[in-house]
Amino acid sequence: MAYDATKPEDTGFLSEAPNELRNNFKGLKEDQIVDAALLKGLVPGNGNGQIPVNNGTECENLNAAMLSGKTPSDFAPKVHTHNTVTASSDGFMTSTQNNKLAGIAANAEVNQVAFSNVLVGSTTIQADSKTDTLEMVAGTNIAITPDATNDRVTIAVSGKVGSAATADNCIGNSATATKLTTARTIATSGDAIGVAVAFDGTANVTIPLTLAASGVVAGTYKSVTVDAKGRTIAGTNPATLAEYGITDAYSKTEANINFAPSGAGLGTLAKDISGQNILVVKGKSGFYRGNNVGAAPNSSWWYFVVVAHDLNSYTTVEAINFFGTERYTARIDNGIWSGWMQIVTANMIPENTLGDAGHYFVQNGFQKLSNGLIIQWGIAKGKTVSYFPIAFPSACFSAVGSMNIGGDSARGVTSIVTTATSITIYEHESDGGESRSGDSIRYIAIGC
Repeated sequence: MAYDATKPEDTGFLSEAPNELRNNFKGLKEDQIVDAALLKGLVPGNGNGQIPVNNGTECENLNAAMLSGKTPSDFAPKVHTHNTVTASSDGFMTSTQNNKLAGIAANAEVNQVAFSNVLVGSTTIQADSKTDTLEMVAGTNIAITPDATNDRVTIAVSGKVGSAATADNCIGNSATATKLTTARTIATSGDAIGVAVAFDGTANVTIPLTLAASGVVAGTYKSVTVDAKGRTIAGTNPATLAEYGITDAYSKTEANINFAPSGAGLGTLAKDISGQNILVVKGKSGFYRGNNVGAAPNSSWWYFVVVAHDLNSYTTVEAINFFGTERYTARIDNGIWSGWMQIVTANMIPENTLGDAGHYFVQNGFQKLSNGLIIQWGIAKGKTVSYFPIAFPSACFSAVGSMNIGGDSARGVTSIVTTATSITIYEHESDGGESRSGDSIRYIAIGC
């Protein structure tokens, strides 16, 4: 509790006074409350002879017995001198520092990296001064070239001796000789032949060489044998794949059997056979064209599609005119020409012949009526798909058939299956035997 000047009160209770007095005494002691105007007749302040105050203002004639625990004798006077340093006694610097400075000569320079000694073999050349000069002298056949600009020296051999090793091996007149003491003969042998020549060293010599004969007669060869030195030692002219040793290619005969002949118009323009007979295409599948072709439907331009069964027996030929409006087919059987048979297409049939809508009166024909009804007839093979002369545009409504065999027969038609384009007729023996195939059967079909 802090000091309280109002306690104890004059009008307070007597019983409270002891405690209030103790608190004030405690405040004076522990809080160190001092309110003194004078101390031995001196007042606090910055003036001369007074109690100094640390308030930022300089105190006049401060009289202090100690400063930071130091007496006045520990500090130098305002005006004082230092001892002079000597070689054996300290002064303002140590004697070691003084001696070091004393050892530096006048006009001394910073040390530079340099060689003070040069070792040549077992001899050491020592510089006599820091600016001494080392001289380099050229010996016999030695050239020394200075380069002041680039600070370098080039040492090279001059004269006729190229190296110390060569100089050591020079004997007699080797250093000055211009020819051999004893002339030599230079000759050739082996795969190249030349005339031997004498050589004494006074001039160059040339020996023209001729290759030794290999034993192969001069000429052009398709296959040659070469030895380890690259020389041709044998030559042949093979004419077949077998002679060449080729086993993964077709021979001419095999190619003719397995592939279309060369120039048959496959993959390019049709082959032109103008002026030739149509028989030239026998056994040669391909595409051909030409005018004035012998045995063609006429002398105009025709295109021929040829399918060969083999090289000699059967070849089928289809001819198409230049405008594509006429088509013919023929066959070459073992060299015999069958003659042309025209292929009839629907656009070739008149639409209103004799008032009808179109007809074709042949063994396999039809009759088109103006109301759209179509009647078709023909001969089909039993148990075989056969095609109507023309397709019914919509469907085949009905069809009947009868056996096309002479005399009394127990065979008969059992069923007929039709589409808009084909008819299939099934037949069997009357005893209920298995269904037959291949017999000729006449039919009539109606549709639209």
